[in-house]
Amino acid sequence: MTNDYKSEKTETVTARINKQTLDKLRSYAKSENTTLNSAINQLLSHAVDWDVVAAKTSWIPIPKDILISYFDKLDDATIIAVAEESGKHVPRDMLLAMRGKL
Repeated sequence: MTNDYKSEKTETVTARINKQTLDKLRSYAKSENTTLNSAINQLLSHAVDWDVVAAKTSWIPIPKDILISYFDKLDDATIIAVAEESGKHVPRDMLLAMRGKL
């Protein structure tokens, strides 16, 4: 995610964060060579822009290797049929969820 947070309007908030979580956030920020503030902004943006949308649209994380293995076991006609059926509603639902309308 490549957002330029310095050019966006910001607000200051105060929040209580569990010590273990804060330690993990600090460690993450250090590993990414960024500030704690920037790391928290990036993680929160990802959470509201993707995680919430994924949950609302019933998406589940699945390792790429497993997905490839499933597709390798399907014939082309089945893959095309699934794509055509899913293509009728999945993109619409995802866009609506991303706009907060689902």
